[in-house]
Amino acid sequence: MSAHSSHQSVASPLSAKRARPLKGRLRPPGDKSISHRAFLFGLLACGETKVEGLLEGDDVLRTGKACEALGAVLDRTGPGQWFAETVATFGLLLTIFGCAARTPAAIPYAVGLYITAAYWFTASTSFANPAVTIARALSDTYAGIAPGGVLAFITAQLAGALAATALARWLFQK
Repeated sequence: MSAHSSHQSVASPLSAKRARPLKGRLRPPGDKSISHRAFLFGLLACGETKVEGLLEGDDVLRTGKACEALGAVLDRTGPGQWFAETVATFGLLLTIFGCAARTPAAIPYAVGLYITAAYWFTASTSFANPAVTIARALSDTYAGIAPGGVLAFITAQLAGALAATALARWLFQK
């Protein structure tokens, strides 16, 4: 038996030429591998790239930081983020009100569990607190937000707080 394969490959150079800009809208499935590629294709694209449904695992966030180091500007704001923040705040306060009405000693555990879960199930990574929102605006992490987005996030948190308070009054009335 010969040690050589019958299919020998010869390296041939690959060339790429600039093409016209791509246009369109794509909703890929949520996947970390696709999230990495979305960042990389965004770097190659002309103009703005909007990625929705990015899975924000630690390695994906590091890919985002690498893109920033190459000159990309990453902005985490918009109606989807604000709605997610409304949901996060609504859920957190409803959790607190529910525990306060039934088992007050469980509040610290319930809050810790809720925030851990909400970090993963909300697009905003669940700030759910105006003080945290301001702190994240001052941070240089991917989970941070642009200072210009602070007012919108806090408005979303207030909307979630008002909705949770109204529902809690109805659900947990004595």
